[in-house]
Amino acid sequence: MKILFFISLLTHGRGGHLYSLFHIANQIASKHEVEIVSIGPGDNTTISNHPNYLCHVDLDGKNLIQFKRKMDHIIEDFSPNIVHCFDVTSFNIIKPLYISKNFNIVLTKCGGSNPKFFPYVKNLILFSVENKRWFESNNRYKKSNIALIPNRVSKITTEFSDIKRSEEFFTFVKIARIGITYKQSILHCINLIDELYRKDKSLKIRLFIIGVVESEEILLEISNSKYVLDGTVVILTDDKYTRNASKMLYLADAAIATGRGVMESASLGIPTLTGNSLSSIPMLITMDTFEDGFKTNFSGRNVFSEKGNKDNLLNIQRVIVDPAYRTEISEYMKSIFEENFNVENSLAKYEDFYISLVGENNGKRKFFQDSLFGLKSLRNFHKNSIMKK
Repeated sequence: MKILFFISLLTHGRGGHLYSLFHIANQIASKHEVEIVSIGPGDNTTISNHPNYLCHVDLDGKNLIQFKRKMDHIIEDFSPNIVHCFDVTSFNIIKPLYISKNFNIVLTKCGGSNPKFFPYVKNLILFSVENKRWFESNNRYKKSNIALIPNRVSKITTEFSDIKRSEEFFTFVKIARIGITYKQSILHCINLIDELYRKDKSLKIRLFIIGVVESEEILLEISNSKYVLDGTVVILTDDKYTRNASKMLYLADAAIATGRGVMESASLGIPTLTGNSLSSIPMLITMDTFEDGFKTNFSGRNVFSEKGNKDNLLNIQRVIVDPAYRTEISEYMKSIFEENFNVENSLAKYEDFYISLVGENNGKRKFFQDSLFGLKSLRNFHKNSIMKK
């Protein structure tokens, strides 16, 4: 098979879905012909390092004719059997332009909440149980070919930087962009430090927050925390730390993460906490809490049981002070990674899905709706191209 991947880049090009594509494309390319094209006004700093990366095609929302001309050459030269869009933005652009071509179009929705508005999709891959249930229960998608394939992470490798791992402090690591999207989850991490000190002032704990700054205002707000000011919380925003930030997990005795970040830390057997919509502190992932977090892709939408919430702070304390319990949680994290997230187990699932693809004969009404979604994506590209300037 010949698979041509598309992914959109609006800004810095370091989102988790780029890393997911990187690892998934590696697996598929081990047996099939693969090329990757990024589109949009953003930078392609992550995906461009992939051995099957072809090029970036600039799309600023106004140069559609030039864009289409370049895309025609790419598709004609590669002649794919399958075009696989790795986000809804690229799908909204590609599908209306090439609906009549002799290839099937696939969309991967990389987690996130259930949508209020979404284009019609005939072949859809999902990362979360939450999304799969929503699409399967929606009459609009009753004839769609839908699969849940959460495997998207390779076991990561860490790299030592100029910051030494502490033997004196139990260290939490939170990797997240510093902006409105992750503001609350970052504040919940700082709340956790406060709650732990309230329980036991003798604890020696530290928190590293590592991430690209998207909002200077939010960075300033976080930096004014008393725990940042006294050095308990350290914020790292330099490019040498934030580029491929998972390499910094060598610092972590425990990670605090959402989505893909949970899977990366699990690959190393690191005890991991994740978002909890019913609490102001994150939830430790255990045998009792895993399924609740898995349903919602380990996001801020996670809803955990009453027992999970009741035992949470005590379990986190146990991870800090009890080496045997920490080892137990570490081994459990390794097991859930192998069972659910290891991308090395994904190839057969993608091959089965590609074989089952169905055509995109949408009719005039759906084509009109697709075009409206495409115009919305073009507007977003134009908006981001202006901001970039």
